[in-house]
Amino acid sequence: MPRLIRISVVDLREHLLHKLATQHVIEIEALSLAALALRRVPSLLAGSQLPCGAWPPYAHHGPPSVFHTCLALLALRRGGIGREAGIDQAFSWLEAVRGIESHWFWQWKFRLVDRAVSFNPLKSGWPWFEGTISWVAPTAMALLAWRAFGKESARLSCAEEMILDRGCPAGGWNAGNSVVMGVPLEPHPDFTAMALLALSSTPSHPAISKALDYLWDRAQRLSSAYSLAWAVMALAAHWPDSVGGLQERLHTRVANRGELPLRTLALCLLALEEPAFDWRASAQ
Repeated sequence: MPRLIRISVVDLREHLLHKLATQHVIEIEALSLAALALRRVPSLLAGSQLPCGAWPPYAHHGPPSVFHTCLALLALRRGGIGREAGIDQAFSWLEAVRGIESHWFWQWKFRLVDRAVSFNPLKSGWPWFEGTISWVAPTAMALLAWRAFGKESARLSCAEEMILDRGCPAGGWNAGNSVVMGVPLEPHPDFTAMALLALSSTPSHPAISKALDYLWDRAQRLSSAYSLAWAVMALAAHWPDSVGGLQERLHTRVANRGELPLRTLALCLLALEEPAFDWRASAQ
């Protein structure tokens, strides 16, 4: 197991184990992040895969979700599961799901009629759910899942271009668009961090540089432990020697915050590893 920044964080891991054992946790995001932090896969997570190959937002409940499918795949990979038939089925489902802007009709609509949003519809990634446009978070998680399993897809380069195209003018990323009705949108630290993690192996690009500057500055003022944990891991992926102080702040915040939601506790444990958890790596 990776070394933790302080021995007291071990208590947080024990607390996470206790939560999993005593609470009825059904959120796939929380189960996946806990599996990543503990390097073990809860049976409920593995057993919640839908017949189509995807995972829903909640165990055995909800529509197939790209974001939650990719988180579950990353958790399974870190848990040493990589060759089962369900994995191939999940990637087959992901391969078939596309943002609706990839269809010629929607490309025509966004380019010539619906000018309220500003993005290139020729550059598409993954939606949260089938039948919607591409968004930053599910596209970022899909890129990470593909790389964790060492799989190839002709869609990956277009997905990277989509994320780069959606960067906010001020740096960083919002949920999906950068400009709506002519108004630049504010970036969000969580989505910015996810995008930067997905682009951590991408050659230098102005959008990445601006996003790193934004996230570094924003991280100094973040009050949310969840957001700060994402920021720590994203900055560590690009500037590995820069996050010691942020990890100390996160540790203090977690220690003084009292009871945390399971997903936040798990995410903080990942960020407090030393070095911070590397989302790009395959099973370890």
